Amino acid sequence: MSSPSSSSPAIRLRPATKADVPRLATVVIRAFRPGPWSALRFPPHLRSSSSSSASSSETTQNPSDPKNASDDYTDEFNWRVRVFSADLFAPGVRSILAVQSQPRRSRISSSSTAAAAAAAAAVSPSADTTKDEKEGEGDEEEEEEEEEEEEEEEVILGWANWIDQPAHHPCPPSSSFSAPQQQQIQPTTASEQETAERLRIWGSLNPPGLDIAAYEQIAKEGKAVEAMAKKALLEGVEGGSQEAIELRYLAIDPAHRRKGIGRLLVQDGLAWAATATPTLPQLEPPPSPPSTTTPTSKKVWLRSTPEGRSLYRSLGFKEVGCGLVMGYEQFAMVHGV
Repeated sequence: MSSPSSSSPAIRLRPATKADVPRLATVVIRAFRPGPWSALRFPPHLRSSSSSSASSSETTQNPSDPKNASDDYTDEFNWRVRVFSADLFAPGVRSILAVQSQPRRSRISSSSTAAAAAAAAAVSPSADTTKDEKEGEGDEEEEEEEEEEEEEEEVILGWANWIDQPAHHPCPPSSSFSAPQQQQIQPTTASEQETAERLRIWGSLNPPGLDIAAYEQIAKEGKAVEAMAKKALLEGVEGGSQEAIELRYLAIDPAHRRKGIGRLLVQDGLAWAATATPTLPQLEPPPSPPSTTTPTSKKVWLRSTPEGRSLYRSLGFKEVGCGLVMGYEQFAMVHGV
């Protein structure tokens, strides 16, 4: 599909808020579930009973409702909500949404209207109710339904998560989720620190549905790909340190792909890297790509799937390595080097 036309509602960029977190989790699940890694982290055989019951009771509802968590993925949805709540609002983290106002689906369906009419007929209004009065009641009901259909809601088309950090340092811990008030033993080893961090964010060392072994393997092999990007960023830099920005998530709702949303979000992040000032214009249609020869003031790096590689290449990213994560390719890419 082409870029949004002038007759389409404007696509806007805005920062994420904590109230957006459930919808962000839903978009990520819907965007990444066709790929292997979400299914490996949350395999069907580990699905909790609460997830299965939620799936069976919600399959007929609006699939964009965060409560549905992409059908039967309630375990992953709950886990991602905790992770995003802890990580997306930490210092140096920038999460930007592409949103659009769209007509809200009518909550009064034709079947429910017919059922209401049948119920009213069963009550049998008084004999002196005139035909005109009954027709007037029908007009009011139709007007109410039309008003319901004209309401608009903000739809998240996609979002990007950027982390501003030195290339050799991890993302700083969130300050918004503090540890419990009771006295705790301070972790000393790397393993103890990782355990403490998981407890802080996940609330449990064994979240429902999560395959811990698969999670750790994905993290280990993913870090090997990250190392390729960081090595390219640090080459030739005196002191072995370089300010860099990571694009950690670029998630586009499958219902809104091929509309230029991913390009729009990456362009915004590159502009932020170049100026260190967020740019949140109302864009319709998305602008032309920035010059790929203009270096950014801060380098940008990411891990890409084969599906996203062509987009990043077109925006000036260079491939500096490739690795396998659970048997599937990921590419280390950098911008501004």
